[in-house]
Amino acid sequence: MKILAFVDLHSNISALKKIIKKSKQVDLLLCAGDISLFEKQLDKIFELLDQTKKTVLIVHGNHEEPTTLTKLCKRYKNIVFIHRKIKSFDKAVFIGFGGEGFSLTSKDFEHFIKKKKRELNELKRKNKKLVLITHAPPFGYLDKVDSHHAGNKSFRDFILRFRPLLHICGHFHEHAKKTATLEKTKIINPGPEGKIIQIA
Repeated sequence: MKILAFVDLHSNISALKKIIKKSKQVDLLLCAGDISLFEKQLDKIFELLDQTKKTVLIVHGNHEEPTTLTKLCKRYKNIVFIHRKIKSFDKAVFIGFGGEGFSLTSKDFEHFIKKKKRELNELKRKNKKLVLITHAPPFGYLDKVDSHHAGNKSFRDFILRFRPLLHICGHFHEHAKKTATLEKTKIINPGPEGKIIQIA
């Protein structure tokens, strides 16, 4: 299975058209938030994405309200808002959580994981390929700003506990197109240009 991950598009229609062109090579698209610039041109963005006829899994960033994306996704059958959700697609299981761009920890995320603990443990037991999609990166990885780390410790703790195959994130533009590794989890900030990733 091939996925095309992207983040921090910020209403750049030219960049979006490049993503749409690349989408012909993949089975699934993932957006880790900030697809818009404070929700500008969201209707146009969703309309263009929906035309790919590919499933798009999306979380909100700090430029979108979750309520806005919830309403929009109801109008487009190919675009799925997966904030606080777990969704299986082909060979992988995707765990989505948006927002939290400026938080060092997230009680909301921790509560969500606590509620889904049994399901996650069962997925882990079955050796399912987990992919975490958040807007912000985990603390200590792809998060350095002005010599200090600004990522989320709750996301880092999730990785250490559940060992997902991938963590797709963004938020810090200076780390676009970079990757890092925590234990066996590959952490990727695909940037607005997007990155094609193979899941065997």
